[in-house]
Amino acid sequence: MACRPVYLFVSGRTSKARGHFAIFIPNASDVEKAPSKTEPCTGTVIHVVGNPMIGFSHEFKRNYNTSDDLKSLVRVVLLGHIQESLHVDPSSGTFSTDVLPLGPLDAAALQVPVPGRSDVRAPVDGVVNKRCQEWTMEYVQYLVSLGYLDSSAVQLVQDQRDPPTHGVMLRHE
Repeated sequence: MACRPVYLFVSGRTSKARGHFAIFIPNASDVEKAPSKTEPCTGTVIHVVGNPMIGFSHEFKRNYNTSDDLKSLVRVVLLGHIQESLHVDPSSGTFSTDVLPLGPLDAAALQVPVPGRSDVRAPVDGVVNKRCQEWTMEYVQYLVSLGYLDSSAVQLVQDQRDPPTHGVMLRHE
């Protein structure tokens, strides 16, 4: 059975800012490429967008070309492979953003609640204070529970997370 790679993208991390986490699945035409700063490819980004002051929302970026964001891309981590039937490429070759699931992988993302508003000064605890990293962790755990990804993916995501107080507003490290 044909498989599709699933990657964790970490972008925007600095000494004072938490990194942004997103899941990336290459389009069928780019499935043999390993996205990196030297080999961009096109695919779907599954993530949440927003901030702790207003809360977050789901977003799918279709036909996202990784070369558009290579400056802010800090790390690409292969989390594993899924059955090809779990991901549906968009019918158009044009970049777009939406919140409509095209396949089971997208539908699973919408089953994981987005982080709501939280105290930007408090450490990220994964319970009250959550951001995109915590949502991505919960999403990957959900994919594992569905049997879509191997359980090793959870530790791969955990290894990339920022410490709870990193990038928290008004905190000095």
